[in-house]
Amino acid sequence: MVIEIVADLVCPWCYLGLIRLQRALALRPGRRPRILWRPFLLNPDAPPEGIPLPLYLSAASGGDPNRVIANLLRAAAPDEGLFDYARIDVMPNSIDAHRLVQWVGRHQLVDETLQLRLVTAVYRGYFGFGRDLARHAVLAELASEVGIDRQDALAFLAGDDGRLAVLKDHQRVRNLGIKGVPCFIVDSRYALSGAQEPEVFLPLLDLSPTPVDA
Repeated sequence: MVIEIVADLVCPWCYLGLIRLQRALALRPGRRPRILWRPFLLNPDAPPEGIPLPLYLSAASGGDPNRVIANLLRAAAPDEGLFDYARIDVMPNSIDAHRLVQWVGRHQLVDETLQLRLVTAVYRGYFGFGRDLARHAVLAELASEVGIDRQDALAFLAGDDGRLAVLKDHQRVRNLGIKGVPCFIVDSRYALSGAQEPEVFLPLLDLSPTPVDA
């Protein structure tokens, strides 16, 4: 089974959706899917340093950023402990974070869970601790937390490798008609959008005709 996750690394609903997918998979221990990360950019034109979070949320909410946060935390209950918006100052440009995740995905030769563990660390670092994902030093430190050499990550981020690939992947999923995230695509046959409860994922996991070890 292959599950493609189309998401942005600065999207709280995507983080919540990933956590709920993982809970659904825990309810189906016989399923051991290959999980692929597909980048989506909510703010492809954001400056490299990002956008001050109050300014971004004010624009998104029509002037009431606290309402956006309150609505998210209410919808996320009982998972609101994942988010600490008091620590977040910036809505980052996420392209470098996506570049790093894709680079790790291409080089996870021994540990096939490495990319997903990095994604989880990036989400936790940003939404739980306010780490600025626009800073290469922060991304390299998050990479080191899951066993990636910090200097290797810094050297990769210092270049421009992978930027065009991320932009092309983003445009590809947009061309497929995916306008909002998260979106979960199972075996290229079925799709589910949104941060659904774990039980909502189960019919897709049960319907997939592929062997559990595929």
